Amino acid sequence: GGSGSLPGGMVGRCLVVGVGLATAGCPISQIAVVGDTVTCMSKEHVLGPPDDPVFADPGDFVKPADEVPVQIRESALVCERTSSAATRRGTDNSWVMTSGVRVLSMQGGFGLLESSMVRGGNVVNIMMKNMLDLLLGGIFYFFIGYQLAFGNDGSWFAGGFSHGLVDPIFFVFQWSFAATASTIDSGACAERVDLYAYVLLSAVTTGVIYPIVCHWGWHPDGWLYEMGFVDFAGSSLVHSVGGVSALVCVLMVGPRIGRFPDYKGSKNKWMRWLFRQKYSDNYFRGVFTETEESIADTNVGSRDPSQALFGTFLLWVAWYSFNCGSTVQISGAGADLVGNVSITTTL
Repeated sequence: GGSGSLPGGMVGRCLVVGVGLATAGCPISQIAVVGDTVTCMSKEHVLGPPDDPVFADPGDFVKPADEVPVQIRESALVCERTSSAATRRGTDNSWVMTSGVRVLSMQGGFGLLESSMVRGGNVVNIMMKNMLDLLLGGIFYFFIGYQLAFGNDGSWFAGGFSHGLVDPIFFVFQWSFAATASTIDSGACAERVDLYAYVLLSAVTTGVIYPIVCHWGWHPDGWLYEMGFVDFAGSSLVHSVGGVSALVCVLMVGPRIGRFPDYKGSKNKWMRWLFRQKYSDNYFRGVFTETEESIADTNVGSRDPSQALFGTFLLWVAWYSFNCGSTVQISGAGADLVGNVSITTTL
């Protein structure tokens, strides 16, 4: 890390000076403490002016630490530590950012997989739903969801709105999680939910439902977090939330028309009232007259197996970023942890 990546006030301390002499010429990024020596890694500079008795030889770039003035030793240590920390932060930020972008590519996998399983007339509809998960989900998560999940000055139930967006890179990573939680509904409700109704469901899931549950388990103020709850990469907070939401949706809207020719719904009046099952069993069984059968698209199975396979592979590959990126660091101990997480994901 050069001087541009150093915190304010640190640059002046890192411009090492000799005893009673002017500023030294070695670039900040080239100053290092190696073992018991202070080293200038650049062959174009020395740690001091040519007439400095400690660095009398312009080609002498390594000196024993006990021969280097204390000011230079301390400044070199500060530079080395600060530069190292800045480098680690940059590496970790790049890791989290790229992982988040790859998780967002799961929307393409969901779109390919889901569109291969619906009738031809519903392909555009299912693709639009996956696109809107990202477009509207990003807006609602930015203005509402992220603060409900990770905002400070909140409570055990939800975060507050006092500090705004603190970490943009972490926001992108978490937005990809929120989009994944909402898009599970698109496949579960394929072919039987109005587009505008789905848009409303997606916005509420991304902006309110998922962020609140996320706050419970991943924010120090959350009630699940305080109880010791651990969810490393969202198996409960992301996928269970999306799965439960999808289950409630399908219980309310029923199966795809014609998917089960012998469909029999619940006869319990309370269950039918709870899930608003107002249609008869014949409605869900599909075509049952010659006229309807002649005009209906009865292909409710896999329409394009190769497309389904490609979508599955796209999801599979992105899942490594989903899990491994949850380490939120690739430097230091994170390097070994990423390997372990990747093996767990594979198995």
